[in-house]
Amino acid sequence: MLEEIFYRYAGLTALVGTGLLIWFVITPQLSSEWSRALVLPLLLGAVIPFFSLLAWLSAVIRLPLLLLLVVVVVVLRACVHEGHDVRILPAPASPSDPRALSFSEAVRLWRTHNQCDADPRQCPKPILVAAAGGASRAAFMTTSTLGLFLDATCTDQDDKTATLKECRSTPAFANRLFAISGVSGGALGGALTTALLREHQDRQTPAAELRPCRADVTPSGQWFHRGNAIGWRQCLQMILAEDFLSPVVIGLAFRDQIPLIGLWARDRAALLEDSWDDAFSRYASLAPPAGRMALSAPFERLAPSDRHWRPMLVLNGTSVSTGRRILTSHLKPFHDGGCLFKDAYDFHGMISVAAQLRVDWVCGLPAAVDERRTISIATAISNSARFPIISPPGTVRGSDGRLYVDRIVDGGYFENYGVTTAYDIAAALRESGLDPVVLLITNEPILPARVKELNLGATIMPPLPESSEILPLAWARAPVGAFLETRSSRGDLSLIRLTTLLAGPRPDDGVGRLAHVSVYPEFLDGADSTAKPRFKDVSMSWWLSKPIQEYLNDQLFQTYLASGQQQQMLLRVCDWLGHPGKRELDLRKTCRERLIAQFLGPTSTYLGEGAPP
Repeated sequence: MLEEIFYRYAGLTALVGTGLLIWFVITPQLSSEWSRALVLPLLLGAVIPFFSLLAWLSAVIRLPLLLLLVVVVVVLRACVHEGHDVRILPAPASPSDPRALSFSEAVRLWRTHNQCDADPRQCPKPILVAAAGGASRAAFMTTSTLGLFLDATCTDQDDKTATLKECRSTPAFANRLFAISGVSGGALGGALTTALLREHQDRQTPAAELRPCRADVTPSGQWFHRGNAIGWRQCLQMILAEDFLSPVVIGLAFRDQIPLIGLWARDRAALLEDSWDDAFSRYASLAPPAGRMALSAPFERLAPSDRHWRPMLVLNGTSVSTGRRILTSHLKPFHDGGCLFKDAYDFHGMISVAAQLRVDWVCGLPAAVDERRTISIATAISNSARFPIISPPGTVRGSDGRLYVDRIVDGGYFENYGVTTAYDIAAALRESGLDPVVLLITNEPILPARVKELNLGATIMPPLPESSEILPLAWARAPVGAFLETRSSRGDLSLIRLTTLLAGPRPDDGVGRLAHVSVYPEFLDGADSTAKPRFKDVSMSWWLSKPIQEYLNDQLFQTYLASGQQQQMLLRVCDWLGHPGKRELDLRKTCRERLIAQFLGPTSTYLGEGAPP
């Protein structure tokens, strides 16, 4: 009797547990409502009821069902294409959506919005942003830095006090930004900033009610700051404080382990895209439903227009087949009869190519392009942020949906800074008579001395490494370590080439043309920069704890971390904002005063490369 009751309830428990497992496979986004503390036992224990049920059935029917299941899964995963296609929007792009701009047209629009149509010598410096990879860590650092300057250049605020206020108009810094070259998390940060600008510019709301983040929602409990988000920097930080990791982990552990499921259900890459979209929709000041955009709208809608300027986005991915860059961009790859981006593929060309045109590629674009095929903003970000294991390689198919073109992975495989692409754009801006400058945003701990060395460009040599004499399993670790370090060393090399280009033949105006904003280390166990430096690790995933968020935020304000060098770089960006053709508004002086008063504090008034005029 007791044995019968035991087996009955054990079977019922196995059935209920299996039902819950199927529920999580079908709706992995449900995990975002759960505490992250529950994710680990779920991952470790959710399959036990299912396997218990399978084992019980095997004993009843005398057939090794568990072994058969393992064999079927292994065979299918080894022999059948798993899918993981890059998501193409189901509806064709609208003819009213802005299309990719030629470089000349982009320069014309930028000059128009900066009131220097007649003479490029009267233009301010176009700012290029190179945002390095590093998941949410990189996105948080990128948006914190860009948001800092958006808050400091709001032209509808007259006071220079330390009180942060809402910005009702488009910040002047947004008009100075020409393009953002983003990699992985840097691509997410750059795209979120641009999307928030678009919502702010196009929203049909009285100016008195405009603000970057909504006032009618409860602030995120996962954000390190208490209270409502005020201004651009806090708004972007609150969006990125959300947990993007749990749905992806659930999708990886359960859904994507089922062969062929990617052919009919969203894979973990799509779940990550949806989690970005949900967070943006929750907090951003979205227009009414009729004009709702969020991150699920076509990527083209972030492009600038005659009405409003927004920075051009160039998001860097990597080709699995060739190792070259795959660029998802608002810029066409052609320029002055040549290629704007050297030795790179254009993603929109790849999804538009037909079988018979595959051999007709010029500058990464086929001879004929189906401009109706497009992807969402979130998918464009994902093209650059397909981090190993967390996101699968994305399968790129041509216009008929059957032609396999390539697979795309994280842009950090090629080069983790985004500087190679920034170099291509800077060179073209030079040819157009403009004087570009570059803001490099990185997020891995770096010594102040190395930042100074990179700022000197080709006049320096790299420091000699200090490696351990004995590496456990060196035969396996050494090749992998060399591969991983190559992406950063290639970024350093591109950065040195870029500093040489930026110096160029133009007379020195006393303002550096490269500003490197980074994360400076906290040394451990009494170590310092003169000995073997040991840094505090900085978490890198699609979720950031509150202490890590605060640590990254403090990088912009705490002068002791790099003896004020970080703040010198921030004030250098302010120096770029002067407008030769519009002297009545000295944006440079305004930016410097607001940074010192509102962000850096009164003790930092000595910083910078010269006092404000």
